[in-house]
Amino acid sequence: ADSKERTVVEDRKVQGYLNMVAAALVYNQLSVKEGFKAFDADGDKQISLNDMRVSLSELEMTLSQEDLGRLHAKLDTDGDGYVSAVEWEQGMSLADYSAVLLSVGTKTEESRDAKQQEAMQELMKQLRKAEESVKEGQEKLQEFEKRAKEAEERLKG
Repeated sequence: ADSKERTVVEDRKVQGYLNMVAAALVYNQLSVKEGFKAFDADGDKQISLNDMRVSLSELEMTLSQEDLGRLHAKLDTDGDGYVSAVEWEQGMSLADYSAVLLSVGTKTEESRDAKQQEAMQELMKQLRKAEESVKEGQEKLQEFEKRAKEAEERLKG
């Protein structure tokens, strides 16, 4: 039972790392495919254990050698020592990044949409102000043209 419990804890830990990787992709606005390219440090179209070590280090994620191996093994489903693009996509589909992002106070897409909506409302306010200014300018111009015409008629007459 002890080793079974340890396996469950280790699985949860590895899943947590996977969630963190997925969260890092979302936070950096990378698609799963872009994330694969970013993790493929040497550009050979597969993620080796070393590629993963380098990439996680760049993300300032420090994993023990053992945990790094477990995470890599979780993604390397065919056991050939490399994570292919397909394996990467399958692994990322199992990740839950939202809990990680929320735990560090980062907003998920729903709140990002709300932020975009706020920004759009602010732009609309500014546009309405600009339209009002243009309208005021047009009214002043019409008033000026009217006075100029009146002055011109007085000079003629």
